[in-house]
Amino acid sequence: NLTSESYFIRQGVMESLRQSIVFASKLNASHVVIHPGFCQNGAFSKEIAKKRAKASIEELLGFNKDYGMLLLIENVGSNANSIFTYDEFVNFLNDFPQEAGYLIDIGHANMNHWDINKLLLAVKSRLYAIHIHDNDGIGDQHLPLGEGKIDWNSIFETVRQTERNPSLVLEYNTGIPIEKLLEGKRILENHFN
Repeated sequence: NLTSESYFIRQGVMESLRQSIVFASKLNASHVVIHPGFCQNGAFSKEIAKKRAKASIEELLGFNKDYGMLLLIENVGSNANSIFTYDEFVNFLNDFPQEAGYLIDIGHANMNHWDINKLLLAVKSRLYAIHIHDNDGIGDQHLPLGEGKIDWNSIFETVRQTERNPSLVLEYNTGIPIEKLLEGKRILENHFN
């Protein structure tokens, strides 16, 4: 948790992210995903967490100057523990350089009842990747495409409207049969090839 109340946890997460940046650059990866943090207890301040997230990402961008990785901020958490509202997330990167972008997790957005199509269009200028998984709109189940309540045809149409070419990542739960991943890959190929 990048915004943990524990200084030692925050420092450990920062070191892990620095090492992820180094490793990703050695692999010539396209990007590094950053979870901006959580408030897992209602007693903790989301305002302080947002300030910690901003300062941490600024520090990581400084560290990243030697590596040139694209750092992507993911929408994470439920409405209860996410540090951002929809509007706060959409505007979070406004003051950051272009080396920071967005990774939209469709399942997380659905679970929080965010307007996914509006979200994709709102961040399109900095949209580089999308995590694709389904759910029932309540829990973060990471189900295969079509096994939840997400309107994928509408979302795929909106992705095309962004005129971007984001990385599309099937992010299914552990234990999902490989056949379901192959089926998901075919669905994406049918929509985007």
